[in-house]
Amino acid sequence: HMDAREIRIELLKKGLNYTRISNILNVSTTSVAGVARRIRTSHRIAIAISTALGSSTEAVFPDVPEYHRPYMNDAKKREASQKLDSQLKDLKLTGTY
Repeated sequence: HMDAREIRIELLKKGLNYTRISNILNVSTTSVAGVARRIRTSHRIAIAISTALGSSTEAVFPDVPEYHRPYMNDAKKREASQKLDSQLKDLKLTGTY
């Protein structure tokens, strides 16, 4: 599993950080960091972190079983993933965070 430090480093390698993810999800940076540190739980944030890392929630958070259950049906998951990917690309292009 990836700990919070590893998650942060891998996000930085991709030009991302907790603030960018929090802006996309309209949540606090503290919430994103809390999920990465495993002191808070949010399936939605865990999916966003994993997607930003190009990985699955099972790979990034194998120690949090509730993230391994479906959060939404496949069609909604694809739609949300595409929207997040698009927003992440837009942020990289504009440098906005």
